[in-house]
Amino acid sequence: MCHKECWQKCQSTFNFYGKLCLCCCRHLAMREESEHVLTRALETVSEAQGRDKRNGVLEADLLTILGSTYRDMGRLQESIECLQTSIAKYENLLGPKSSSVAAAMTTLGSTWTSLGDNFKSKQLFEKALSIQEELYEPNHPSIAFTLGKLSTACVELGDLTRSISLLERALAINRSAYGEDHISVAIVLSRLSNAYRMLGKMKMSKNLAQRALQMTEEIQGSMHPGVATSLELLGSIYCDLGEFNRAHELLERSININSLVGNGSHFLATASSQSKLGMVARLGGSLEEARQLLEVALESREEELGRDHPGMLKAINRHATVTHW
Repeated sequence: MCHKECWQKCQSTFNFYGKLCLCCCRHLAMREESEHVLTRALETVSEAQGRDKRNGVLEADLLTILGSTYRDMGRLQESIECLQTSIAKYENLLGPKSSSVAAAMTTLGSTWTSLGDNFKSKQLFEKALSIQEELYEPNHPSIAFTLGKLSTACVELGDLTRSISLLERALAINRSAYGEDHISVAIVLSRLSNAYRMLGKMKMSKNLAQRALQMTEEIQGSMHPGVATSLELLGSIYCDLGEFNRAHELLERSININSLVGNGSHFLATASSQSKLGMVARLGGSLEEARQLLEVALESREEELGRDHPGMLKAINRHATVTHW
C-alpha cells in the first residue's frame, strides 16, 4: 500500500496525465470505486498518448489492474478483454518477453482459472514462467509466484505429482528470498498441504496445514482473512479424517472471521466455508443443518457471481446431494 502522502499526491495530480502511480492503483483496486478511478485514468492517459509515449505502457498497466479488478468483481469476460489488450500493448511497446507481459499473462491465467478453464490457465502460466526464467535468476520471487499459480492448475487437472514438484521449488525460492517466517512461505505450505490431501497422504497434509495456520496467525493476526483460508483447509482435512467435531469447530471459526470482513471476495470465502461445513454436517448425520448451510452458501454465491457463473455448478451439486440424501 502507498504511504498516505503518496496517495494524496497522486490524487492531486490525477487530472494531469492521469498520474496515479501503480501502487496507488493497486490500493484503489481494493475499494468499491476502483472501476471508476481506473476507467478515468485510462481515459486521461489515452488522450495524452500523443504527448508522451510512456503513457502507452501506463495504459497497459492500468488495463492489467482493471482486468484484475473485473475478475475480483466476477465480471470475467471484461477481465479477459482488458488483459488481452494489455498483453498486446506490452508486446508492441516492450517486446514479447518483458516482465510486464509475464505478469499480465499470469493475471489472465487466474481469470481463466475463475472461469474453470484450467487448461488455458496452465498454458498461460507456463508461458509466463518461461519468460521469467529467461529474465530472472532461478531464485527470483516472481518465479515462485508463477510456480504457485501453475501448481494450482496442475492440481485441478489431476497432475498432483507435478504440482508438488512445482510447489517444492517455489518453497525453496521463498525460503531463500524471505526466510522461514514469511507469509509467502505459509501460502506455499498450504498449497502443498492441499496437494498431499488430494493424493491421500493425510498425515503429511495435516502437518503442513497446521504449520501454515500457525505461521499465518503469527504473521497476520488471528482475525486475518488468510487465517480463515488456513482454517478452512485444516477443517477439510479433519473432515476427510472423520473427525467431524474438530472440522466443525475450525470451519465455524473460518466463517466468523470472513463474516467480519464484509466485502465481496470474503462473502465468497464465507460461502466456501459454509459449503464445507454443510458437508461436515451431512457426514455427521445432521441433514437439516447441512441443508440450511448449503442453501445459504448457494444463495451467497449466486448473489455475488450470478446463476450462470462456472463456480455455481459445484455449489448446486452439493446442494442437490443433500436435498436428495
